Amino acid sequence: MPAPPPSTLGSALERDRLHHRTRRIEYVLVALRTRAGEYKRRGAVPEPLHQAIADFSRTLADDRRRLRSMGRRA
Repeated sequence: MPAPPPSTLGSALERDRLHHRTRRIEYVLVALRTRAGEYKRRGAVPEPLHQAIADFSRTLADDRRRLRSMGRRA
């Protein structure tokens, strides 16, 4: 595996920004999944809620891949 490029202030700030973004998305997903669980107990989960969970999950996976490529674990 090649070594990550030398760190610059800009790249460090971008890693930090992306790291914080992944944390925010994780919190959103917890809230959405909680809401989906409440709907499931009462009947069916609305399709837009399923779609929102899927969209945020994809975004989180993409951001985590970017963080790994920058040399920081997500």
